[in-house]
Amino acid sequence: MSPEEKADFLGRLEIFSELEEDELLDLARIAHEYEFDDGATIAYQRDIAEEFIIVVEGRLFASQVDGQGVVRDSCSYFPEEYLSDTWLFTPQAHPATVQGVEPGRLLTIRREDFLELLSEYDYLVDYLELSDEALDVVEQMHIGGAGATAADLSLTPEEQVLYRERRSGWRLFFELIVPLVILLGWTVFILVYASLPSTWAALLVLLPGLLVTAIIVWRTLDWANDYFVITSKHLVHHEYSLRGFQVVVVKVPVDQVQSVEIEKPSLGATLLGVGTAAITTAAATGAIRFDWIDDPQEVAHIIDELREQAKEVDAGQTQAAMRAALEEYYQSDPAYRKVELPDEELAEDDQYEDFVDFGDVMQLGLRGMKRRIGRFFGTRLVDGDVITYRKHPFTLFVRTWWHWLLIFVSIAVATRIQNSFVSAALGLLSFILVLWLVWRYLDWRNDLFLLTNRYVFDIDRLPLGFGESRKQAELGNIQNVNAERPGLLPTILNFGNVAIETAGASADIVFEKVSNPSRVQSEIFQRRDAFLSTRRTADRVQRRKEFAVMLDVYQQAQEAGRIPRRMPPPEDP
Repeated sequence: MSPEEKADFLGRLEIFSELEEDELLDLARIAHEYEFDDGATIAYQRDIAEEFIIVVEGRLFASQVDGQGVVRDSCSYFPEEYLSDTWLFTPQAHPATVQGVEPGRLLTIRREDFLELLSEYDYLVDYLELSDEALDVVEQMHIGGAGATAADLSLTPEEQVLYRERRSGWRLFFELIVPLVILLGWTVFILVYASLPSTWAALLVLLPGLLVTAIIVWRTLDWANDYFVITSKHLVHHEYSLRGFQVVVVKVPVDQVQSVEIEKPSLGATLLGVGTAAITTAAATGAIRFDWIDDPQEVAHIIDELREQAKEVDAGQTQAAMRAALEEYYQSDPAYRKVELPDEELAEDDQYEDFVDFGDVMQLGLRGMKRRIGRFFGTRLVDGDVITYRKHPFTLFVRTWWHWLLIFVSIAVATRIQNSFVSAALGLLSFILVLWLVWRYLDWRNDLFLLTNRYVFDIDRLPLGFGESRKQAELGNIQNVNAERPGLLPTILNFGNVAIETAGASADIVFEKVSNPSRVQSEIFQRRDAFLSTRRTADRVQRRKEFAVMLDVYQQAQEAGRIPRRMPPPEDP
């Protein structure tokens, strides 16, 4: 099918029926067409499910068997029907084996491609007719209107928010009850027992009342901005201190969790149902504490479920990798074959894609200008797989504002005083200050923090090659990444420090005064997860190849009669 035919077909499906024509075309470009024969196995039970499968022609039959091989559930899929839409958003294990009952064709949309499309047009998810199970997943993700409440967490595209709670309201109650009781007692004393004129009595009640109101607002805001989050990949502790106007975000990967301990230190805490979930991790941070939360047992329950899901997904990936390795080793024919477009349709599509109008040219020109400006003053530059961070421009302003002030004063004085010697001296001073400004700018520009697909770098370089220091750490050695905005101005301007804890304490790296530290933290974790996933996949592929060779050697030895029996032959009745 051509992209237009795919878009027309996808538009007839219930799930995509509300999308516009151009949106369906974008979706069609990531939908791949395959054909299958009668009896072909499309998916195996307990394999990892990473594709959304749609029947175009033919019929698919899904059967679920238990541990004894007994079929417990089965169903058929006909043209314009599809398997679980949840696979568009989160990896799961196939609940059943899916086979072709008669020859046909199907379309598949990979989850990674679909999430990448949503990252550009996140509003699309609000126009999808999803199942209840998929809607539950979408509500836990930060895409579309359903996930707007998680936008401040700087999560990765696949991340789901499973738990988000503030400290218990009882904590706020106990912090407010003391000033309220004192105010009430003071008011009763002034109005009942103190013999004062009404004006003085009103003042003595009003002033403490304003003070207590300020305390209530202060403590309420401080309580409301502290929260704990559990996502499908991380534990997050967001702490906002009004006293120092400081924001600290501690984020720990779920795979670093070792144990969860529930603490209810008193009878009152037990009666109120509040307590602390102390989560021990393998990171240098040690334990992360969710203190004063309602129902802390829920935290332990969610983490246990995450572990079980991780085991299920890992088992599905292992099973699929073993099967792929065996089929590759024995050069088995694929269960279903990709349908390629005819050459004339490809040429037509290429010709259409190469057409660029004047508006596109102008947009490209503006992008190029923005890119050139970004090279000089940008704080986040992307070049291929390398992300470069610089310190916030405010740090450059702090170091150079007095240079600008002296230059302005020198120019103003030189224009008012008609003295050649003074003008020359002030001109020389301005020239020196300009050179100093250039030095400061180059020094700011040469301090770089780099994030690649394998390493993080902290580079401090003086201008003109006068000195350089460099730290680096492999992404696989990163255990934890903390972000903080230390102070009022960093909080308002959104810059701060990102501390990277590695396996070796001496190798810790700090990205200082970077813009949007929460986003930097999220991108480091995203690259770390991708690196670890790639390394695990490579290790698995190598092990599966060795396993396939071992099976082949065993089969050869058995056929040659070189392997003796391990069990006695059955007795002749």
